[in-house]
Amino acid sequence: MRNLWMLTTLGILILNTTKASAFTFNEATAGDLPMSTSPEDLPQFILDSGLNTFSGEVSFTYPQLGVVIIDVDAFAFIVPTENTLESITINISSLITPNSDAITSIGFSLLGENLSTSEEEFRIPSENLSLFTSILPLENGLFLLASTRLAGGVPLGGVTRAAYTFSLNVIPSESTPSESIPEPSSVLSVLTFGALGVGAVRKRRCCKSTR
Repeated sequence: MRNLWMLTTLGILILNTTKASAFTFNEATAGDLPMSTSPEDLPQFILDSGLNTFSGEVSFTYPQLGVVIIDVDAFAFIVPTENTLESITINISSLITPNSDAITSIGFSLLGENLSTSEEEFRIPSENLSLFTSILPLENGLFLLASTRLAGGVPLGGVTRAAYTFSLNVIPSESTPSESIPEPSSVLSVLTFGALGVGAVRKRRCCKSTR
C-alpha cells in the first residue's frame, strides 16, 4: 500500500460576523468550520468572560483517484471591550484507525488588527499546551486563529485525522481601554492579513500525489 507524506503551508486572509458568548463550540454538532477567503464564509464568535472552547478535526484524505484532500480550520473571534484574552491552550491527538496513519505536527497562526502575525508549530499529540505566550494577554479586538501547517502520513484510500480542542480564557480587564474596538454590530469592514503570504486558500485544498 502506498503512503503519501504531506506537508502543507497555507496562506490566510479574513472575515465576517456571527454571535457567541462564553461557550463550547464543537464541529460535530455545530457544523464544520470553514477555511475560506470569502468574508461571508468565515464566522466571527463574540467571546465573553470565562473559558471559551472550540473543538474540531483536521485531516488528510487520500482517495483512490490519487488526489489528497486537506481539511483545515479557521475561525475569527472578538474580545469585547473591558475584557482581556488571558490564555490560549490546546489539546490535540491523532485519531488512529486501521486505514490511517498519523498527523505528526501542526501549525497555527494568530492574527489581529493591531497585532503582528504570531505562529506556533508543535508535535502531535500535545496536551494542555499553552500557545502564543509571547504576545498574550491581549486586549479587546478582532482576531483570527487558523491552522496554517499540517504534516503527516496517509495511506492510499485512507483518511488521517487529528482532533483538537482550543480553550480561550477571557477575563475582565483591570481598566477600560481609552480607545475601544467597535462592537460587532458596527464592524462592517473586511480585514485582510497578508503576513502569511498571498493567494487563495480553500477549506479543502487538493495536492497532487507523489509516488
